Amino acid sequence: MRNVNTIQRQFFNSGTNPLRFAKGKGKAAAQSSAETNEDKNKAKSGEGGMSLTHCTGANYFKNGEDPKLLPDEEYPDWLWDLLKPPLKISDYEKRKEEYISAHGEDSNWEDAFTWEEMRKWRKLVRRAKIKKNNAMRARK
Repeated sequence: MRNVNTIQRQFFNSGTNPLRFAKGKGKAAAQSSAETNEDKNKAKSGEGGMSLTHCTGANYFKNGEDPKLLPDEEYPDWLWDLLKPPLKISDYEKRKEEYISAHGEDSNWEDAFTWEEMRKWRKLVRRAKIKKNNAMRARK
């Protein structure tokens, strides 16, 4: 992935006139706005042109600014679960077996899972069954 500053430098050094694309009253307005944007970026940027205090590139509004980065404690807990890979059927079955071996054969093994985990496990099992049936039909 190329750095945004590298792309900007290539654009500006490619012989094109970036000021002709700027809106406003002539080159003076474009130069002043370019200088203020550069000063803002330099003040916020760390290594590689990325900001240490703002989420660089997350702004999609015309006149907005990038959102500030918060400490990890201020983000919701579910956000950190997005980094974890999704569980497979074998992971659920292994957890079921561990629960049964710890609590006995007659125990209610469904207590080992939350409602959301059970829903995901059933979905995976149904999907695997559909794929198996489709493969069997395709062979005929």
